[in-house]
Amino acid sequence: MVVAIAIVASSGAHDCAWFLATADLGRQIIGGGVVAWVIVALSVVLLALTILYFLNLRHAVQCPEELLEEVEGRLRKRQLPSIVELLESDPSALAPVLEALLKRRTATQEQLETVLAESAAEQAVLMSQRVAYIGLIAAVAPMLGLLGTVSGMIRAFATMSATAVRPDASELAGAIGEALITTYLGLIVAIPAVVLHTFLRHRVVGIMLRLAEMGEQFIESLRSAGGPRNATASGGVRRPTDERRP
Repeated sequence: MVVAIAIVASSGAHDCAWFLATADLGRQIIGGGVVAWVIVALSVVLLALTILYFLNLRHAVQCPEELLEEVEGRLRKRQLPSIVELLESDPSALAPVLEALLKRRTATQEQLETVLAESAAEQAVLMSQRVAYIGLIAAVAPMLGLLGTVSGMIRAFATMSATAVRPDASELAGAIGEALITTYLGLIVAIPAVVLHTFLRHRVVGIMLRLAEMGEQFIESLRSAGGPRNATASGGVRRPTDERRP
């Protein structure tokens, strides 16, 4: 019984501490002024983008195995128009890569590998541009915090210089508090944004490598289906030549 009462008491104390901390954070945000609210808005955007990118930047979404298997199955049946329709309607990053290879299916092995590298790099650039928004938040948030710091310090010095006598401590504390709160909030948003940006960039690189592997597999399927052509060491197609004897 005593243990149960102690557990309930400790739980209540924890909830009370959490409530006080939350209320104190709300007062800090209000005390931070307009800049603090802008940083809070950035934190909401950061959260939304993080959820979106974690759901979207996955191998199962960008490099679906079932898409490659379906395309290879239709390729063996020579159903080229249906393959094009399937790839054009698929939203993954793999679809444009396979479509680029399919359009150049009669090219040489070296040419197809070049097409694969260019199309995979293009998809990686598109994904990196999306992730760059998180990097932008990571860069802007501490700068906004610094802006609030400068604004608060200007207010503090203006308060000190406005009166010839001793300045009001509450006004001075409010200005200095605004300066410190905005820096604090900016760092709270910027630090996880930097970590998330780095993690998602590595995930984009992993997706690009997987696209290259699946593209190589599709090139082998094209070879089995009758293309690409064999090329000489110089990249040209070997053709029979007429040899004249003297």
